[in-house]
Amino acid sequence: MHRSARSSQFRHLHDPRFVSLYSTLPNCTALAARDALSQEKSIYARTTKTTYRNGVISALAQLKRRPPAASPADTGTLEQDNERKQRAEEKEKGRLTSARIKGYLASRKDLETYGYVMGVPPGPGGDQETEEGNVRKCDRCGIDYLVHADLNEADRVVCSYHYGRQVMEKIKGIKHRVWSCCPAPGALPCQQGPHVFRVSDSSTWHTSQAVR
Repeated sequence: MHRSARSSQFRHLHDPRFVSLYSTLPNCTALAARDALSQEKSIYARTTKTTYRNGVISALAQLKRRPPAASPADTGTLEQDNERKQRAEEKEKGRLTSARIKGYLASRKDLETYGYVMGVPPGPGGDQETEEGNVRKCDRCGIDYLVHADLNEADRVVCSYHYGRQVMEKIKGIKHRVWSCCPAPGALPCQQGPHVFRVSDSSTWHTSQAVR
């Protein structure tokens, strides 16, 4: 391609497009010349003699829609600007914002339906500040045990349980109730740990605990 044709297209890219974009920046002329030259070289490298002019026209149209640069960090060719936007989008994908999680939040009504305590229970509450010394049924293995305030080494492995939930599976044409973590009939517990208990009736909670 004749050098004069490329020089003419460079001038179109330089002024008014890049000069207009960088008009409020220091060294506007130098920055505009740098990026106009880089942009023209990029267009020339990816086009042919017959598509070069259309490539420049397309670039001019995209530059016209581009917002003015607020700082030197906003300068660059169309390709550099697109890469910058893609990096910003990738970074934004990893951010946990309130707008993103809003659609996954359960309503107060749903939480109440599934037994979540949403306020201080009515009534005086329980009169026990601790369950220490009481016999409770383990919520995992179903064995009655004596609640201790502190776990000793023996307490840490007294409960054998499955961490999954019970499901129905058809094995050789016969339905069996099995554990999701160990889907075989009669599978032995796969986990060991301390006994735990659950208090589901909030009205029995100690008053000071309920207020907190």
